[in-house]
Amino acid sequence: MRKSKNVLAFHEEVTVGPLVSSFTTEDLTTQPYLAVDLHPELLEAVEADPTEAVKFRSFELVRGASNLNIQKELPAENCEAALWQAALLTGNQKNGEQGSLTTEFGRANLFFLADCVIRVWWDGTQRVWNIRDWDPGMGYWEKGDRIFCPVDPRLLQ
Repeated sequence: MRKSKNVLAFHEEVTVGPLVSSFTTEDLTTQPYLAVDLHPELLEAVEADPTEAVKFRSFELVRGASNLNIQKELPAENCEAALWQAALLTGNQKNGEQGSLTTEFGRANLFFLADCVIRVWWDGTQRVWNIRDWDPGMGYWEKGDRIFCPVDPRLLQ
């Protein structure tokens, strides 16, 4: 029996937003349900103007994989997310409720930005969502981790 080379399995499609007012660094860092550990230059780039909703496809890792192997399988040429999108998703699950983000112990939710990967995970002991940036060359993720990729509207036409 030949082993599949795929590392991603489709999980669900989810809509994030719309963003009805500007999103700022303060919006990210003052939420009681968020523990944010991001490089200062990334925090400076958080701001976003109001925008339409964004559709995402989420995938689950069927086995451990590096960032490079994950990115090779993502469906869109540009799978770049934004911090406000991850923050809005955590806001839908402020107390660790079940939802689009995995809350399973030890599992991560991953969003690929231009220069880094954002890891979002639920800490059931502290009762907060953790948001941390990772160097894209250093990431190796485990089976069950969830990857979020914005759907390129051109692919839906």
